[in-house]
Amino acid sequence: MPDETSRAQPPAAGVPRGPRVIGVTGGAGAGKSTFCRRMARKPGVLVLDADSIVHEILREDVAARRSVVAEFGSSVLDGGGEIDRRRLAGEVFGDPERLRCLEAILHPRAKAEMARRVVNLKRRDDIAIVLAEVPLLAEAGVPTWCDFVVTVEAPAGVRVERLVAMGVSREEAQRRLARQTTDARRRAVADLVVPNGSDRGELGRMVDRLWAAWSRGRWPERRKERQR
Repeated sequence: MPDETSRAQPPAAGVPRGPRVIGVTGGAGAGKSTFCRRMARKPGVLVLDADSIVHEILREDVAARRSVVAEFGSSVLDGGGEIDRRRLAGEVFGDPERLRCLEAILHPRAKAEMARRVVNLKRRDDIAIVLAEVPLLAEAGVPTWCDFVVTVEAPAGVRVERLVAMGVSREEAQRRLARQTTDARRRAVADLVVPNGSDRGELGRMVDRLWAAWSRGRWPERRKERQR
């Protein structure tokens, strides 16, 4: 597997060598991916996406594919013998026990791969910030390699509308939100909350303000329970 999911631009002058690793989380439709994409336009910022890593595991990890087929059957395969993610999603939809089985197969591999990539990126001096986009960060626990945690928030109604605009039915969007953990739980592990409501320019302005601070070494204050 490649060691990065987006290409970083050279770091800005004055940014310390050796990247800070910032975990980014948020509920479905909150805008965490948009936050990461916008921040990745800044010099020296690179994004690692946990969902992309899971997709790579399904494509490339033979043992993981075998375990998935053994658990869910050959109906999750496409005509070429690869995992069809839509079919697999259909197998776990609305069934928490089946979903836990799938997560037990994929999540340990994804966590190990994410950690491996972070270790490799920490050795590079051409990157200032690594954004690790992890949707289930609050549920899974903050890894030791994470320096800070950012959670992106939006009102539930805004999140539903965004998902609908992406082609998700309103009923499914509401179910997705209901299945996920609460904003309060995400805030409990976060060092910084980024609001991303209906004002389309709000997130861009926040990204600019954060970059102005981070590029000068003014990082969020870590939560005491995670301080090393």
